[in-house]
Amino acid sequence: MECYEIDAKCLYNAFLSGKNEILRNKNLLDKINVFPVADGDTGTNLALTMHAVANSRIESTAGETLHAMADAALSGARGNSGIIFAEFIGGLSEPLHQLEKIGIHDFSAGLKNAVKRAYNAISNPVEGTILSVLKDWTQAVETHIKLRDFTRILPETLKVAKKSLENTTNQLEVLKKANVVDAGAEGLFLFLKGFTHYFTSGRKDVIEADKAVEIEIPEHMHNAELPRYRYCTEAYLDENHKDNAAIRDMLGTLGDSLIVAGSGEKIRVHIHTNKPAEVFRLLSTNSKIAEQKVDDMLREYQVTQQKKYPIALVTDSVCDLPQDIFDQYQIHVIPMNINFDGNQYLDGITIHSDQIFQRIDKLKDFPRSSQPSPKSFRLLYTYLSSYYDSIIAIHVSSKLSNTFQLSKSEAEKTENVRISVIDSCQNSGAQGLLVLSAAKDIAEGKSHDEVVRNIEERRSKSKILVKVPNLKYMVRGGRVSPLKGLLAKITNLKPVVSLDEKGNSSIPAKGFSDGSARKKILELVRAEMNKSPLKYYAIVFGVHHPEVDIFEKELRALTGKEPLFRKSISPIIGLHAGPDTFAVVTMRE
Repeated sequence: MECYEIDAKCLYNAFLSGKNEILRNKNLLDKINVFPVADGDTGTNLALTMHAVANSRIESTAGETLHAMADAALSGARGNSGIIFAEFIGGLSEPLHQLEKIGIHDFSAGLKNAVKRAYNAISNPVEGTILSVLKDWTQAVETHIKLRDFTRILPETLKVAKKSLENTTNQLEVLKKANVVDAGAEGLFLFLKGFTHYFTSGRKDVIEADKAVEIEIPEHMHNAELPRYRYCTEAYLDENHKDNAAIRDMLGTLGDSLIVAGSGEKIRVHIHTNKPAEVFRLLSTNSKIAEQKVDDMLREYQVTQQKKYPIALVTDSVCDLPQDIFDQYQIHVIPMNINFDGNQYLDGITIHSDQIFQRIDKLKDFPRSSQPSPKSFRLLYTYLSSYYDSIIAIHVSSKLSNTFQLSKSEAEKTENVRISVIDSCQNSGAQGLLVLSAAKDIAEGKSHDEVVRNIEERRSKSKILVKVPNLKYMVRGGRVSPLKGLLAKITNLKPVVSLDEKGNSSIPAKGFSDGSARKKILELVRAEMNKSPLKYYAIVFGVHHPEVDIFEKELRALTGKEPLFRKSISPIIGLHAGPDTFAVVTMRE
């Protein structure tokens, strides 16, 4: 059947056919992903981007439909290739927005604009990637423009795209070494294949995920290079007041793989960096951050290239452990959310405690915290299920957050892998000690059931004892009434806050001076030691100050041992405890 003009329905269905071909090959794309880093998520990111496109509507004209898909793609784009693909759709849409139907000359003009936009969005465009295939395919469309008929032009240009894809292996050394094509370029080719299939067959062929194409990956694929930067950082900006070039200049020294896509007030930013919090601090000065995502590429690299254990261990960002422990045991951390000064941040990743403490007293609206989204858990568990035999998740007390329930709900929906979700009945460093003990069990080769049994047994042997200098922040956060806060201020109350065995907040002791509050904590630690010897203890604090050193000296004298670690608390804990708080966390034998 001939086709000289594309209407709205045809355009939407052709995109849907392209999406289905990407979904059919998602696992393949993840497996061959070695550039720019071997984090194994190109297929997942492109699939999520295309899901966003598919959720847009068929409008009354082809131009309006394409514009709606471009907006949806930019809003839902994920990963390097996903954002480039979104910019491609946005560039294609720009000159075609007003058209009722799209002819081949219009289509060719839109493609030229799409190539220009895609290249301009990237700070350092690299050939041998999705860009090369997009450029070569666009040139092929122009070469065959005299044919006029899309059903004749697209099959011919698909042959050119195929050769361009195959050539990516020769264009980048990392691809040549792994003997694969570029994953993003493969993703674009698959889309074009599905797009073309609709024009030649009239079918969009929805294909179930379990029929996905599988390939055998060469052994040398496992020798991919370690990521240069740790975090794949993305932001979707609304009410943006900087042009794209200015954003690139502002962020250019913070990492690589920088992409600034979109135009006007709505911008999608992508960068590989070691300083995601600094990226978002800079972006927030001129824009509202509507959405943000940060992937730990080092952990993803470890999972795909250097996995140590058959059991994945998951926790949330309330868990206060030093980063080197998380890295040593390859622990996966899902961040909580903090709404701070009108923007949403990821706890401990895109905002740190010191940033909160510097500004919290100047804010009219007190920051609010919330649990991770169900989608975050779903994506994490789906990803881990592809690489691990089983998963154990340990979360902050269910009496303090809904995180445990959300995690458990999503775990129950995840197929083909066993997942145990455990309520730690703790928070902060006490939660951290439970996670560490589980990590050590996994490293020693204990079975899934043994690890779970030990965690449940150790919960009652773990304790956190917090000295809260005042109730100011608990009052502002709504956890303590203003009247109680006033009485505490008048009496100079220094409460010792803890959690009981069910994970409820408790106040086991009260002091009326700094010294007496520390003395009460030491007495409670001694009581724990009288039950059984301490296996571990550690110190956590808001900001370091001299009293923390005095407290550590007193604990060393009492216990006869050094703390396992000293660490600043997570931003979410800091919101309510304040900068001058500190605590001891213990675990008994």
